[in-house]
Amino acid sequence: LALKPDCIEAINNRANMLLKLGRRDEAIAGYKIAIDMQPDHAPGYFNLGRAFMSQNQTKAAIHNYDTAIAKNPTYADAHWAKAMASLLAGDFDTGWKLYEWRWKASTFGHAPRNFPQPLWLGDFSIAGKVILIHAEQGFGDTLQFCRYLPLLAEQGAEVLFIAQPELIALMRSSNLKCTLLAPGDPIPCFDVHCPLLSLPLALHTTLGTIPNNTPYVHPSDERIEQWRNRMGQRQRLRVGLAWSGRKTHLNNKNRSIALHQLAPLLALDAEFHCLQNEINANDRSESSSLQRLRMIDLASRDFADTAAYIQSMDVVVSVDTSIAHLAGAMAKPVWILLPLAPDFRWLLGRNDSPWYPSAKLMRQNIAGDWSGVISTAAAHLSQLIMKPF
Repeated sequence: LALKPDCIEAINNRANMLLKLGRRDEAIAGYKIAIDMQPDHAPGYFNLGRAFMSQNQTKAAIHNYDTAIAKNPTYADAHWAKAMASLLAGDFDTGWKLYEWRWKASTFGHAPRNFPQPLWLGDFSIAGKVILIHAEQGFGDTLQFCRYLPLLAEQGAEVLFIAQPELIALMRSSNLKCTLLAPGDPIPCFDVHCPLLSLPLALHTTLGTIPNNTPYVHPSDERIEQWRNRMGQRQRLRVGLAWSGRKTHLNNKNRSIALHQLAPLLALDAEFHCLQNEINANDRSESSSLQRLRMIDLASRDFADTAAYIQSMDVVVSVDTSIAHLAGAMAKPVWILLPLAPDFRWLLGRNDSPWYPSAKLMRQNIAGDWSGVISTAAAHLSQLIMKPF
């Protein structure tokens, strides 16, 4: 920019980096400069919308996404971003319809499954038909939205479900009224198909009609008994912890917490159990914190084992990972620790979740600052410890 002050690409890219660094106000100012210089540049409005979303300003974000779409009606990233902003704001009617743009968005990262059979999005009856549902994103997404499978069976359909291999054993013991398939398995004949996260659209889900009859995920009695025996006699309140997610997740930096930041929790008189399967190198250096955690067979656990492990917990404390979804789907008390700008499924301005009645949401007030969230969790845990169990 020193060489060429009017280089709009550099202005825009600098604002992108400021946004990644969490310098949101500076990023917004940069995007506005780019827009003033080139008012018809759709990506400028899209990026400005992203910056407003990082501050939970959904109305301002949607306004800029709409402007980007007006400049370029086929702008898939803007349509998909508007979908998530709408869902975060509780506008499910708009959000689920626009969520179908994900397949064309450059930032989605998942390819659609193509079949010769018709795509079903709720536009005709599936009574008497065989429908293939296929998981498409992460473990947490599958755990959250597999609740819809029994609803398809209630409509008279025979349901086939392709799930991640790591979830098959747990799904099998959960009686989701479907035939389970792993990727690569031969697929029986079917009439129609639907991606898993298109089911809320197909079944006309609104904020008030979310199917939240939990538990709908169940570990097997055999695994529950095995894990009870391994854990031994219960002496104190049992707390399951998951403080970080997979490092490959696009939002992992914002959603994960360093282990040392949990010190106020770990100092309490409770029995703490590590529910996540991986501990990063930085956390492994925190010997004092690790000594407060019980870690049983981290690498060898599958989701069926983890679910049986969770069954013995009194409460689960988790960041926004698959562990939070697993505990919620099991109707276990779960406290979900959220960044300032959360994923769309957690909505805004509430400490409960319409998806998981047993969940309590604890949110950042300042981006990147987990101290208030941890203090809130520690205060709640202190009260729980004082109660007889």
